[in-house]
Amino acid sequence: MHHRRSEGFFSPTFWKHGGPFTRPANFHLMRHKWRHFMPYALDETRTEYIVTMPLPGFDAENVEVSVKGNHLFIEAKKPRSETEADKPRRVHSIGRHLWNKRHVAVKVFIDEEIKPETVKAKLAKGLLTVTIEKVPGQKINLEA
Repeated sequence: MHHRRSEGFFSPTFWKHGGPFTRPANFHLMRHKWRHFMPYALDETRTEYIVTMPLPGFDAENVEVSVKGNHLFIEAKKPRSETEADKPRRVHSIGRHLWNKRHVAVKVFIDEEIKPETVKAKLAKGLLTVTIEKVPGQKINLEA
């Protein structure tokens, strides 16, 4: 019985033409985006949107939440307070770029325009919770 090789996503033809990274510039942009990315969840209820994001090791004064149009921006930076002499020497680390002294910058798209006065943010036990109240639509009266 002869098995034919699939010409799908992982086929040699696909990779011969460069795969998803045909331009080195595209790979650099993607790598930069993922370097500052942190996973988040966006939930929607009838009255609000709720964004939750893990930010372990960050203090509230190092986290900035802002809005522009229908985008929510979350940025977190760890302060560098230790001098090199006082800093412990790292012997081994697995996944250190996931959490350790990492700059986080995430843009979350919301389906409707956000009014800044309806946004509330709370950081507790390493979990950021941002609540955005939905603005109810207004009925427009028609002139007869």
